[in-house]
Amino acid sequence: GPQQLNACEESDASRRGKAMATSNITDDSAAIEYTLDIKIAQIFVVLIFSFIGMTGPLYFSKRINVATMFLLRAFAAGVILGLAFCHMVPDSAGLAELTEYGGLNGALILLGFILNLCTERLSIDLAQRKQVLHDKQDSIELHETMETGDLGFTESPATAAQHRVLEQTGAPVENFSSAPNTQDMESIQKLKESKAVITAHVVEVGVIVHTVILGISVGTWMEGRASLIIFTVAMAFHQFFEGIGLGAIVSAASGISLTKRAAMVAAFTLSFPLSICAGIAISYHTSDPTTDELIAGVFESIACGLLIYIGAVSFVAEDFFTSAFVNAPENVVLRWRMKLALCGGMATMAIIGIWG
Repeated sequence: GPQQLNACEESDASRRGKAMATSNITDDSAAIEYTLDIKIAQIFVVLIFSFIGMTGPLYFSKRINVATMFLLRAFAAGVILGLAFCHMVPDSAGLAELTEYGGLNGALILLGFILNLCTERLSIDLAQRKQVLHDKQDSIELHETMETGDLGFTESPATAAQHRVLEQTGAPVENFSSAPNTQDMESIQKLKESKAVITAHVVEVGVIVHTVILGISVGTWMEGRASLIIFTVAMAFHQFFEGIGLGAIVSAASGISLTKRAAMVAAFTLSFPLSICAGIAISYHTSDPTTDELIAGVFESIACGLLIYIGAVSFVAEDFFTSAFVNAPENVVLRWRMKLALCGGMATMAIIGIWG
């Protein structure tokens, strides 16, 4: 009867649906296996290029002069800005399609910019406060030593007269000493070292976030073998030049110990291979692509803002406009070479972005 026909039709539809689902699973598994050997090869190729790129500036940092270091910093700034504008901004633009807010990626980029600004400013304020407290303690100890008379030397008449003036007027001891100039120089140097260390760590975090997102996307690659091979070559150069830029930044931060530098090299070198492995593991399990893209876009946008601040403010603005060495009248040629290095870094990342 009609009921039996309906039951048969439903049974056929159910079998066809199960068959299609099984076929889709088989097709996805076949697609993963189809490019798995290239992904494994890419892990080792990119690992080697990343290691060579970052360790190069670190190894030769003590063998190059100041001018060459500024050239490396200019190239690194170009690489960072090229990475941000030619790679990360286009990647994060997909947030407009995933949400109802068209300017969400731009707002998150600005958030990353502001976060970096606040972090750097806070670090400088804390370092200055620490130095002020240290100077105040030194001043108290000096006054106590003067009161006890245990100075370890015999005062000249002029010095004794100065001390009597101090006792009568209450003026700070530093006014009659050349020590403040030395302390000020030491304070400025410590602030520069602290800022360089923070800059190196922030840049590494931003680069690694971008690298992890790229690696996961490679691990979940479902396209053809030829396009993946081209992408592998592009990523090898991508990581190599990123490593040069990051290595130049870390080598300029004298406050980073050898152990921490080795850890930073390991983190950068292993970030892409490990994220590829994570992407391969993810590709074997079902997940919500929309949610994955949304999370990746948010982190990509914030990391982009971090890198824009580092490249534009911490490198271009400081090196080109506030460095006494770079702006010396006799270093006109160096300034032009730095501009070419900056453009070279930008062009490198732009070409890789277009090619990749």
